[in-house]
Amino acid sequence: LMNNYEEKLNIKKENNINDNKLKNEIEFDFEIEEKPILKPNNKKIKVEKNNKKSQEKIVLNYLEENEQLISQEYDKPNIITDDDEYGKLVTIMEAFKSYDSSIELDHLVLGRKNIPINLLIIKDKINLAIGFLNIGGSAFTSRIKNFNQLVISNCQIKFYLLRDKREGSITGKVGLEEIDKLNYTNNGQFLIIEKEEKVIFELMYKMIVAINQNDLEVSLGDAMKIVLNKYANYWLIKEIFE
Repeated sequence: LMNNYEEKLNIKKENNINDNKLKNEIEFDFEIEEKPILKPNNKKIKVEKNNKKSQEKIVLNYLEENEQLISQEYDKPNIITDDDEYGKLVTIMEAFKSYDSSIELDHLVLGRKNIPINLLIIKDKINLAIGFLNIGGSAFTSRIKNFNQLVISNCQIKFYLLRDKREGSITGKVGLEEIDKLNYTNNGQFLIIEKEEKVIFELMYKMIVAINQNDLEVSLGDAMKIVLNKYANYWLIKEIFE
């Protein structure tokens, strides 16, 4: 009988030990799962903030490095065409649309007459037409004459006719007279693009292409916001966003 009692007692002790052990394991497992509940959210917020700062740094570094490169290449021989300049402007404005969806793009015509290739930018109460005229000779004269008719016929639109400085000055008497006529209108201006303006124009275009091709891994909308802040005094940005 004593042996049976001792055996039962030992079994009871082992069961108590096992119960306590199981209880401790359950409590231990509960503590392990309880702690991470609050931590991931804090880490996520911190990572998002770091990513935003990191993206800004990436964009600013890219702009600084490539602005110098483009500036160094500026004086080298380069073929400038109105179609290329227009295409770059369209790319830039499409990127600005990712930042401000209220922007609309169109173009102007004057019947069948040849006019400088142009882009009409509409934003809220802003109507801005930008044309390019880098050719010379009689073609320049006939197209600026037609452009001036377009300006006079659309008083609600502000017009800019752009010419790259490297393409040389217009020397013909009639061509110069048409430039003066454009500048004397209330809503038109002939604008010679100097080196500084050209570098920023090319830089914006280059950055957008890099982002679209995933060579620069940042958000396009965030990148354009940084560009707006950095180049707030650039004539195109001032005309549209000021």
